[in-house]
Amino acid sequence: MSLSGSRTDRRARTLSDADSTPDSDTPRYGTPGVLTAEIESLDEDIATMIRDAGLTPAHELLQTVPGIRAQAAATILAESGPDMKQFPAVTNFSSWTGLAPGNNESARKKRTPALKGNPRIKTALVEAA
Repeated sequence: MSLSGSRTDRRARTLSDADSTPDSDTPRYGTPGVLTAEIESLDEDIATMIRDAGLTPAHELLQTVPGIRAQAAATILAESGPDMKQFPAVTNFSSWTGLAPGNNESARKKRTPALKGNPRIKTALVEAA
């Protein structure tokens, strides 16, 4: 089971709230306070989706890995799902993420590796490292 949902309604509500400032004619969307509120709102939405999907134990288990915090754990769950049976070995998972080392050299000729793997989970894991 993976996470699903939409933030369109909440985002529209946040934008309309930000556009209607009583003391100014200019919209406040883009100011630090509004952006912070939107980030907190999205974090709450993600936490709710994880809780509603029954993924809290997997989310908490991922956070026991050094460097993995709530956001990275949520990204890993959203991209790979909680069931790792689809990856028979850790090498299969690292290859799927695009983080597996490769030897792209033959007869002293180096080939540029193709950008493979899941870009969202790769970003989360690299930032956590």
